[in-house]
Amino acid sequence: MALVAWGNDLLWDGKAWEMRKMRSRFPQSDPHQLRVNSYRVLLTRSRDGLLIYVPDEEIFKQTEHALLAAGARILVENLDYALSS
Repeated sequence: MALVAWGNDLLWDGKAWEMRKMRSRFPQSDPHQLRVNSYRVLLTRSRDGLLIYVPDEEIFKQTEHALLAAGARILVENLDYALSS
């Protein structure tokens, strides 16, 4: 099973994917498309399942909702409860 930890380099703003500006040592003709394709590859290559970790911070809320709307499911609603059981 694969694990993808979502970073703040690509976030959903409610209408489109927004990429944080990053410095690159090599010129890129379309850095936004390169970033989107990187996540697409990470999200589609697992054979046995995929866990997506989205940090529990306000900046990630819309991204979390976009992933849920696309079909992702919450594994555990309350992790503190799951760990104490």
